[in-house]
Amino acid sequence: MEAEISFGGEIDLKPKSQDAGSFKICVSARRSDTSISLPPNFVLSYNDYEGVISSYPNDSKKLNEWLYSAGLSEQYVDIANSQLTERICKSISMVDSSVCATLVYMYCKVIVPPPPRIDSFDETTNNIELIRPANKFVVDRLARKVCNNKKKSNSDASVCTIRLEEFEKGEIVVTLPCGHEFDDGCIGKWFLKDHVCPLCRFELPC
Repeated sequence: MEAEISFGGEIDLKPKSQDAGSFKICVSARRSDTSISLPPNFVLSYNDYEGVISSYPNDSKKLNEWLYSAGLSEQYVDIANSQLTERICKSISMVDSSVCATLVYMYCKVIVPPPPRIDSFDETTNNIELIRPANKFVVDRLARKVCNNKKKSNSDASVCTIRLEEFEKGEIVVTLPCGHEFDDGCIGKWFLKDHVCPLCRFELPC
């Protein structure tokens, strides 16, 4: 999805002695709607500017993953990372690295497109507009656990409602943010085609 990206920063000219020379990067995001919670802020802390120069190129890969999980499209992930790198370099060149404590922050507002307008009901058109695969980075980071069921149960919570069979001991069970659980293989295939929970239609980022 598209995003509005803005930046800010703070330079403490007289920091505490233990903070002198430190450099912190903080990235936050929110959606233009409130239907889905976003991951906690992404924070990188370095003891000195040499640490920024040597470690940030590798840390930026983790930032990319975080931006994807926040819902940004590949185009806007590239834009955000490029602009943040430029901002970091500019901040380093502006201050005395041995004395100051520097904070750079980036704020991303994820623009969620409005739902398509359907003047008359057309099931085929409706499916084409609304059924989209879930974001791979989000799916990969869903909560997972190993099933330890020792006996059969009549509880719906012990059944994968996609294949309509009980979870077997040792299987990987995926828990969605809405609380519903599915077999890892079943829900993985489901999210390759759709981005909503099969039971309650809770939406994951596309």
